[in-house]
Amino acid sequence: MFEIHTIVCPTDFSDGSARAIEHALALAKTHGAAVHVIHVSPIQTYVVPDLGPLWTPDVIEELRRGTALSLEKIAARYREAGSIVSTAALDGSPAEEINRYAEKVGADLVVLGTHGRRGLPRMFLGSVAERIVRTSAIPVLTVRFAKSERAQQD
Repeated sequence: MFEIHTIVCPTDFSDGSARAIEHALALAKTHGAAVHVIHVSPIQTYVVPDLGPLWTPDVIEELRRGTALSLEKIAARYREAGSIVSTAALDGSPAEEINRYAEKVGADLVVLGTHGRRGLPRMFLGSVAERIVRTSAIPVLTVRFAKSERAQQD
């Protein structure tokens, strides 16, 4: 039988990610697993001649603090309900860092939300979920945030 002890659940703080976290926590409760809620910021410092850095170290540090605080708020809510939740804020290429982190913690499953984009938005924005599904050595469960759910929120 497939045993689940550790689940990695990336978030971009969207409604789709929140739905994926709910699924991850339900699976964790059933299997007695721990959940790692992580966020990867693709922030890099670029230096433009005559303008200097576009992202200064102070701005990047402030963004990191905000990310860590947001992750901790998510985790605290579920810890109060008895779930085992840890968090991590990472920098880099989202798909690469999510896969690297999942392997590092020995995850048995990655649970992530998808936006369900199609056409030009998908072509320009890409799909982190798709890249993870294609490249992960660990099983991946995708949770789609359907158009009907988005419409209900508007």
